[in-house]
Amino acid sequence: MGVGSEANDPQRYAAMYRRHVRAVHSYAWRRVGDGAPDVVSETFLVAWRRMPPLPDDEELPWLLGVARRVVANTVRTRARDVRLDRHLRAALAAGVSVIEPDHAQVLCARDEVLTSLARLNPRDQEALQLVGWEGLEIRDAARVVGCSATAFAVRLHRARRRLAQLLDAGDDEEAAQRAVVDAQPVSSAGPGRSAAASGQREDS
Repeated sequence: MGVGSEANDPQRYAAMYRRHVRAVHSYAWRRVGDGAPDVVSETFLVAWRRMPPLPDDEELPWLLGVARRVVANTVRTRARDVRLDRHLRAALAAGVSVIEPDHAQVLCARDEVLTSLARLNPRDQEALQLVGWEGLEIRDAARVVGCSATAFAVRLHRARRRLAQLLDAGDDEEAAQRAVVDAQPVSSAGPGRSAAASGQREDS
């Protein structure tokens, strides 16, 4: 079993932190950039206080669900001082983030994918990001957003189809998903190298 109600066992908490801090940082960095450390800190503070008993393989989806809410709050706070564009307004209403392409670091093909991705509605973006960037299985991504695996699978199917059309890939959903994976922003600093990027999770 993972950490949880035996509350606040420091050794278990430390092991859980080591297993997942990189993935949580990566998730946050892709959405709020330099604000990622604050998101990570708040996420693990919530975990220390309220994480229920979970099997190890359910810890990361739970943590990303918390990080998702912290990111939304961060974006809302930032938005108080800036003029919101249409996509950001939609994202705030949906309670999810929008991508912010880093044009200084992208090649033309990657920029094209990110631009097309940004044209999708926020829920489509999130579905593609959770699977393509965070490397989650459908059931785990569904836990992050709080829906059934079936509902998430339908959402992902529709998102892939819409992105494929924007990329002039016809109905090739696999090509669309590969494009998302290839276009993922990767943090160059901090603990944020993702499980999707590294191909593995850090174990204790």
